[in-house]
Amino acid sequence: MKQHDLPEGYVGVTTHKFKTHFARYLEMLNDGRAEAVVIMRYDKPQGILFPLNKKKPKSDSNVD
Repeated sequence: MKQHDLPEGYVGVTTHKFKTHFARYLEMLNDGRAEAVVIMRYDKPQGILFPLNKKKPKSDSNVD
């Protein structure tokens, strides 16, 4: 599976790049520049990192 095979908004990285640039990928998730980071080894997905809490738009809050 290559980067172009991933769904839109997903970023594919090798295990080495993930370990080296971990903070950068967390920032991408928090900023909304990526929906998920797919950790790959030999072009095969090994894991996926999703943001724990996504911020909801203010219009979605229906608090009475």
